[in-house]
Amino acid sequence: MCAFFYSIVWFVVFAVILHYILNLSKTGNWIQAAGGNPLSARARGVRVGRTKILMFILTSVLAAYAGITSSFRVFAANPNSGQGYELEVIAMVVIGGTVLTGGRGTIIGTVIGVLILRLMRNGIVLIGVPGLAYNIFIGGINPDHDVATLPAGTSLSDEDLTTMTEPLVQMVGINKYYGRVQALENIDFTVRKNEIVGLLGDNGAGKSTLIKILSGAVPADSGSIFINGKKVNIRSATDAIAHGIETIYQDSALVTQLSIARNLFLGREPVWGPSFLRFLGLMDHTKMNSAASTLLKQVGISKNIPPTTPIAALSGGERQAVAIARAMHFESDLIILDEPTNNLGVEETQGVLRFVRGARDSGHSCILIAHNIYHVFQVVDRIVVFRAGKKVADDVDPKQSSIEEVERIITGHLVLD
Repeated sequence: MCAFFYSIVWFVVFAVILHYILNLSKTGNWIQAAGGNPLSARARGVRVGRTKILMFILTSVLAAYAGITSSFRVFAANPNSGQGYELEVIAMVVIGGTVLTGGRGTIIGTVIGVLILRLMRNGIVLIGVPGLAYNIFIGGINPDHDVATLPAGTSLSDEDLTTMTEPLVQMVGINKYYGRVQALENIDFTVRKNEIVGLLGDNGAGKSTLIKILSGAVPADSGSIFINGKKVNIRSATDAIAHGIETIYQDSALVTQLSIARNLFLGREPVWGPSFLRFLGLMDHTKMNSAASTLLKQVGISKNIPPTTPIAALSGGERQAVAIARAMHFESDLIILDEPTNNLGVEETQGVLRFVRGARDSGHSCILIAHNIYHVFQVVDRIVVFRAGKKVADDVDPKQSSIEEVERIITGHLVLD
């Protein structure tokens, strides 16, 4: 009885520690982001590789603890004592709401799953039902838990025009090869301060490659990048963020399992407590939730959405609004939007376009990548066109050009001097 009591005590201690790590700490935020959406986590500067290694170490420690507990329970050490429990353990965590691929689940849910199956197993034994029936039951549980998804340009002042002449970002002589294929050929690309640039081109034109280089996702094979006139080396998403560059991707900008507030601060979570306890990484949820509520109103979300709401419960337009709000909150100089209006309704699309205009009005520059030229013409100051890895147009004024002319440039039927 005493051994059983101590086992319960240690179980509770571990449960409390894991609850703290996963739900209250900066490390827990990184763990859930790395499991739920590693692309988004990496884009936010989360060290996904190190986080996964930490999880392997943690699970190994817990497995060792389970083995030690089992040895004390039966007063013998048997390396095969855990055989046959694999499927049952998987069934327990799935019943508790954990996704096997990572990113979603709770400590309480897992405990409930354990209790349900253990009580069921003991009950089956007591009423005399063959153990095969229990094995059939746990074998028939479907571990596939999908997350449910629950929505004319502005005129510029003389001051804006003066500021816009100053270059914010300059990419000079950028070349990129994938094997023998040259994705970018000697590209010069400039974004001025308080300017919205539309980057257009067919699939395979090189738009995404250029943006990946600027956002730190892939390195350039040659060329230089200057920010505010200073040459910089951007080797990772963390470097890009440090230089004031935020990238909002079409599908991977947010971690759907995390809340609005935790997404907004992912990679830059504020912590609280005395300085000697800061290493524990206890997130300042009060500060995060307060800032998130204010930002939601600033980006035009009129509904009263709690900042603790999971991203999975938001519409497409609301998700894009959260991603843009995150970039604006951290005072990014350049916001890159990759196909931000794809798969959105008419009202949500107009909301995203309003956000783009608002970003310029609040002192940010933007690069807008979109296949819908009509959307580009509504908000950009200048259009750059790529074709087959080359820049074929650099200074197309949407106020002086037509959509048909730009389409002809994209397809190669119109060549500019």
